[in-house]
Amino acid sequence: MELLLEQLFTLVQEGTHQFKAENPQGDGRAFWQPMKRIFGEQNIQASTWQALDPELVTKLINLPEYDDLGNMILLNHFLRQQVRIPTQEEPSLRKIMQIALNSGQYVADIAHQNRHLGLQDFNYNQSGLSYLETYISKAEIAKLSTLIPGSLIEEVETYLRSQLKIKCDR
Repeated sequence: MELLLEQLFTLVQEGTHQFKAENPQGDGRAFWQPMKRIFGEQNIQASTWQALDPELVTKLINLPEYDDLGNMILLNHFLRQQVRIPTQEEPSLRKIMQIALNSGQYVADIAHQNRHLGLQDFNYNQSGLSYLETYISKAEIAKLSTLIPGSLIEEVETYLRSQLKIKCDR
């Protein structure tokens, strides 16, 4: 059985993927704001992040986030966030869910385009970046899950249903 933190991570990841699949030009930042508020209201912190592969971190953090015209390269941004957050931010529930958001956006957007600038021979599926356990240990996942109120999943599901054409089911 999935623990509550795992359920939330998957819910946000899949809900964001669905949002971007339904709305390829949709504003991910605006989509995130209500969830950011919901998760920010919870004072739930992990004690530490899992260490990421330093070569992977360097490779992704050094990707250009903007092209020569000043336009954000979204795929690069989503990847950078997935290594920047666990190396530069405190491990809060909100930050963990922000990683799920960026993962969901990346997976949806890569299906529509294959535009990384400065990234060759990268396999997202093999990188482990889409897995909660890459960022938070199993023991921390279990501990944090005991702190998450069950109503939080319902609140996130309600929000996602209001934004998505197809129902999100656990």
